Amino acid sequence: MFNTKELNEVFDALDVIAEAGGSVYKDKRIDMADLPVLIDVAVQAKKFLDAVDGFNVAVKEAKDLDSSEQMEMVNRFFQVAKKYNDARK
Repeated sequence: MFNTKELNEVFDALDVIAEAGGSVYKDKRIDMADLPVLIDVAVQAKKFLDAVDGFNVAVKEAKDLDSSEQMEMVNRFFQVAKKYNDARK
């Protein structure tokens, strides 16, 4: 049985993308005002690298989740969606 380490790394990267994307999308354009957000995304690049490096394992983890882990991953998905929606406001 796998754990959910790699899946959580994928969701960590998606968190960064959701928050940045929502923030940038607020005014429906990308301009110099978005530079701090984009710099923050670049600073957190390790999260993306970790997610990409472990993606094959994450897929295997996803296929081997027990019911509590499934609920944890569903919750993470909704947290990412909420973060995106909140950042757009």
